[in-house]
Amino acid sequence: MGASEQDGIPDDWWPSTLSQFAKEAPLHAEHVVVAEISQPWGSTSDKRLYTALVPTDRIDAIEKRRGGIGHEVLSSGPWPSPYQGVFSYAPRFWIPGIGQDEDFEPLVVRWQSAGKTILTPDQGFLMTYALMPRNCESGEVLWDDPRNGVFDVVKVEPPSEYRFKLIRGARVLIRREYLQDYATVRDMSMIQTYYVANSDDSPDPVSTRLAKEKCGHLLRLPQRAVDIRFDARDRELVLAQVWGSRHLLAPAHAPVSDNRDYGVLHWPGYGAIDGSAGISPQGSPLTLGYVYVRDSVLGEYEGRPGFEITPESGAVSCRGQWSVSFTQRVGRDLIQVELKKLYEGNPPTVVKTWHKYAVDAPDLDGLAALRSQPNIARRAKAVVYAVVRLGEVLAGIASEVTDTPRTACDLVKLERARLEHEGWWSSEAVEPITRHVPIAMMKGDFMSRCVDLYKVVGECLSEKILRQTLISLGIDKEDIKDLRSLRLLERLVQLAGTAERTGLDLVSQGQEVEARRKESPPSTPVTVLIHLCELRNSKSHRGRSAKQALKDLGICIQKTTPGWGEALDTIYDGTAQALLGIADALLAGTASLM
Repeated sequence: MGASEQDGIPDDWWPSTLSQFAKEAPLHAEHVVVAEISQPWGSTSDKRLYTALVPTDRIDAIEKRRGGIGHEVLSSGPWPSPYQGVFSYAPRFWIPGIGQDEDFEPLVVRWQSAGKTILTPDQGFLMTYALMPRNCESGEVLWDDPRNGVFDVVKVEPPSEYRFKLIRGARVLIRREYLQDYATVRDMSMIQTYYVANSDDSPDPVSTRLAKEKCGHLLRLPQRAVDIRFDARDRELVLAQVWGSRHLLAPAHAPVSDNRDYGVLHWPGYGAIDGSAGISPQGSPLTLGYVYVRDSVLGEYEGRPGFEITPESGAVSCRGQWSVSFTQRVGRDLIQVELKKLYEGNPPTVVKTWHKYAVDAPDLDGLAALRSQPNIARRAKAVVYAVVRLGEVLAGIASEVTDTPRTACDLVKLERARLEHEGWWSSEAVEPITRHVPIAMMKGDFMSRCVDLYKVVGECLSEKILRQTLISLGIDKEDIKDLRSLRLLERLVQLAGTAERTGLDLVSQGQEVEARRKESPPSTPVTVLIHLCELRNSKSHRGRSAKQALKDLGICIQKTTPGWGEALDTIYDGTAQALLGIADALLAGTASLM
């Protein structure tokens, strides 16, 4: 243990009020904080942290330098101004090194305006890994690596805000393996520069002595400068401030750029595959080797930009970067994968991701039975085509009654030809209802999925055309002025059912059909959609309770203890049947029109 040139204080001494920072191990977390503006220890604390790239041969000098180096990211702006009327502006960012002629490249840049400080990763880092941004409702920006199937490589929190005091802090976090890779491919070390401060009413004896004897006098220790004084805001508190740097990591291996290590993976039903040295054609799995994974692996990609999922097979592709194909859905929640094709052309990160979901293979006797079981893709497809079928029937009725040509797309925003050309799952509204449904689904996720389902089967209905159709059939427009699309559909189905039951002609005797309907309104399959709408409304605290709507839909809440997955299966199946029933009822009651 060495001693400083002043006061006999050990070189490794830290004021007790900042001991938490001194003990930090930033590389222990999966995501490393590379820039931060915060008050981590209360309102009297302050933390400003940045990361810089430094030539490795300069690390020794930095670690030995008493008093440290620059602690902030400096910039040549904002707001450049002309010198003697001539602009000659070069935007740049830097962290000061040792002496006036040395500066280091920051990994995160910053600038300030209107009380806010922007922290953003250097574009060179983002470009190196072809990272793609994803904006969150919270204002956070996440950067993904689609090529390797790695998400949240970088997390950028919204700008910090300062109004007389820090209102909101900000951080930038980067995955540890990407930091290591970047240091290696750049052949540079990384250091973190910082300013930290905190006040305490019971500091350690050294801090107390320095505050009394050396107020405003910097203590220069290796890699940092320390200032101990009484807090100007409260003289009962001792304020400790430290400016310094710490070595983060050095160039070593490149776990991202040179990643050929698939590891030794044991696949249930197949055995172990040693891909630690990469996969060669001779060492690849057998062509007919199949393994099985839970379809929850799709949750790694569902809803994320850049990925295409084929729900019926469970295949996933990433815009030409890689593709897990030669797959087949089996049973309610399994995907059969051809192992050779999984390893061929897919990076280790993708193979390891799918391996996390590997399960025992079903026995051969049960495999045939599993193939006939419905899964979420089949259920979603049945719903989508039932909506299209209803749209086609409604379009035919509306076209005849209003004497205006209509298509299924006009009535339900979907049409068969486009679905079959582009894929029935490709619509922006449809994609969410194709996502995997675990048996252990939480109630909140179940309710959200019901909302997604209603968007496809309820919100798609054209209120305007349904109203025009009913008015053309002789229904008093005042009588239906308060009805929305579902209730208008219900009225049309009731009229069709009444016409079929009584033998009256719906077009020429529309008013009489309406009178008979009022006498005894028939029940219709539309009630299923109405109950689904009630579930949607209950999520936003409107209308009836979810409990009653669930009961009407045939869901026993007591049976959802293992999860809400099977309840959602029931909702999907009931919705598809109801849509087809509505279409059949309309056809039967309007046969004379068609």
